[in-house]
Amino acid sequence: MHVDPRRQAGFDANIFGAPALPRLFLTLRGRRLKLAWRRSRFIVKKLVGFTSAAAKVGVSGFATVSDEDKLRRLAVCEGCDRAERANQRLVCRECGCVMDVKARFRATACPIGKW
Repeated sequence: MHVDPRRQAGFDANIFGAPALPRLFLTLRGRRLKLAWRRSRFIVKKLVGFTSAAAKVGVSGFATVSDEDKLRRLAVCEGCDRAERANQRLVCRECGCVMDVKARFRATACPIGKW
C-alpha cells in the first residue's frame, strides 16, 4: 500500500491535488478563535460595566467625590491584582472601566467591594 509522504508530514491534499495547510495551522486557528471569543466576552463585559456606571452617575446628577477620596480610591486600585495599565491608564479587569474616571464619581463603586 502506498502512503503519500505529504499525509505523513501532516499535510492534506485538497480537491485540486495541491497541498493544503498543515494541521498545525488549523490547531493554531482554533486557538485564535478561542482568544477572539475571550476578547469579545471582555468587550461585552466592558460595555455592560460602562453602561451601568454611566446610568448610576447620570441618576446621581454627576456628583463627584473630593480629590482626597479620588486619590484614596486610585491608591486602592493601584494595589489591586485585578488592575492593569493600558495606554497609560489604569483599567479594571473585573468591570473593564478606566479607573481614573470611575473613581471620580460618588455613585460608582469597586466591583469587588474594595471601595
